[in-house]
Amino acid sequence: MMDSSAGIITQTFPAFRKALKKRYLHATKTFLTFCRRGFLILDVRVQNVLVLMRRDLRARLTLNDMARAVNLTSFHFCHLFKAETGRSPARYLKAMRLERARELLETTSLSVKEIRAFVGLNDESHFTRDFRALYGLTPQQHREHYLGLATPKADDIEQSKNNS
Repeated sequence: MMDSSAGIITQTFPAFRKALKKRYLHATKTFLTFCRRGFLILDVRVQNVLVLMRRDLRARLTLNDMARAVNLTSFHFCHLFKAETGRSPARYLKAMRLERARELLETTSLSVKEIRAFVGLNDESHFTRDFRALYGLTPQQHREHYLGLATPKADDIEQSKNNS
């Protein structure tokens, strides 16, 4: 009887192992998908560069600087970063700077020029254009809107006069 049960086990084990491997690969693929979409922790090297970026937004970090900080070539670092975050390092850094600028506009009385310098965006026209593209308003308009200081447009005033 022992021999027959041992024979059944050895015959079914490869099928069992194959099914288990298939489930394991599916679970691993699902896990990696969640990681890539930001539900779980990013690659440690990417995390280190994000800390480097946040440490001083004014710093002029080049792709080479970031790659060197995590002992990768620029090519490999750029591909890793984009795979993990969905953005290139330069776009991610710009988004971080604009987000910090938005926070400062909402919480401080610093001028737009001071905020722009604080976050490392030196060109006024690029700063305004990028801010408007991301948030739909210029930095000054955003501050006024956030603080409730936005005044009605001339067209809105004229329209309200006509309705009265």
